[in-house]
Amino acid sequence: MLGFFCNLLVALGVLLSLTAKDTGGRIMGAYLPVCFFVICGFEHCVANMYCIPAGLPALSIPEYAALAAGAGLELSALSWENFLFANLFPVTAGNLLGGMAIGSLLWFGHRARIAVSR
Repeated sequence: MLGFFCNLLVALGVLLSLTAKDTGGRIMGAYLPVCFFVICGFEHCVANMYCIPAGLPALSIPEYAALAAGAGLELSALSWENFLFANLFPVTAGNLLGGMAIGSLLWFGHRARIAVSR
């Protein structure tokens, strides 16, 4: 679900930026939905493909692992297998479905408008 709602907002940001008439509108149209998905904690597969693999090698550095453990983070579930099967694949599927949902809404909306105009 986190990936689904994330890509709804990302696709909405793309559409809003493309429909704006000036540069400020394009910037705000792209920025606000993306800002909202980050604030809500939604997950995007491309962001996860950078952030999680960047953190996995840090486990091998004792100073970093000690700092993370001192901050109260549970590091036992952080592995390549969990990253791929428990995070990346479900988030990617959610991102695809979220993008398809926005595309389907647009397609159905324009299809109905075209049918009325004929």
